[in-house]
Amino acid sequence: MKNLTPKSLRFIPAALGLLFALLANHAGATILYWDNNGSSAPSSGTWNTTSSQWATTDALTSSTLVWNTADSACFTASDSFSGTLTITVSTAINCAGIFNGSLTPDGVTLTISGTGSLNLPTGATPGIDTAGSDGNPTTISVPITGAPQYLAIEGSCQLYLNGVNTYTGGTYLGAAGNAFTSLVNFNNSASFGDSSGTITLYNCSTCALVPEGSSAITIPNAFSVPSSTTVNFVPNSGGITYSGNWSLGANTLTFETGSTAGYVDTI
Repeated sequence: MKNLTPKSLRFIPAALGLLFALLANHAGATILYWDNNGSSAPSSGTWNTTSSQWATTDALTSSTLVWNTADSACFTASDSFSGTLTITVSTAINCAGIFNGSLTPDGVTLTISGTGSLNLPTGATPGIDTAGSDGNPTTISVPITGAPQYLAIEGSCQLYLNGVNTYTGGTYLGAAGNAFTSLVNFNNSASFGDSSGTITLYNCSTCALVPEGSSAITIPNAFSVPSSTTVNFVPNSGGITYSGNWSLGANTLTFETGSTAGYVDTI
């Protein structure tokens, strides 16, 4: 086990195993835009598979559609809403990805919560892309389930993974041609999906992993580093342990442990 002090540490790794390779770009899927009020500005609401509350373009329209479970969701249609949006999920919703601000709309402060879940498509490479021009964060507090190849986290805005997630396949921070350059906040040991899935620091040289709260958290997932990079691993007062194996090959990973004086991460 390696204790990290709040100083920046550089590890020159030995050969620790094979690295993950990027298997594929994101699978193509139609984008549906949240448009629950038709020609009027969107508002908070319940995401289900029976109500007509989605548009096929980023323009508001009175000809809305019900949710198609093969599609990705963008919040919202039009730039006429730019505040706080709470989306309630009460059932298991199949979804090929989440966009908040990375397409034509500027993005919103988005929270997805409720008693349901978001189920990712089997064998696909879905993404959560947060890149609003106003720096709007995305919070997902429902479980993310399913068996994708991996879940890719992309964009330049903050993401909170607050569900007890069970998806398999692992998590990529950044993707080919679309980096992740912000913070991933997490609050439990399953925030990054099933423990068998690897967290791959693929394209995220300016990103950070940030625990919420003051309770101790252990992240059991293995880590893979396909190229030399710098990532900020922020500690908290309860202690964060990354207990999985680390696969660095010939690459260098620079840990920056944040500014929480007196606290350490454990690897």
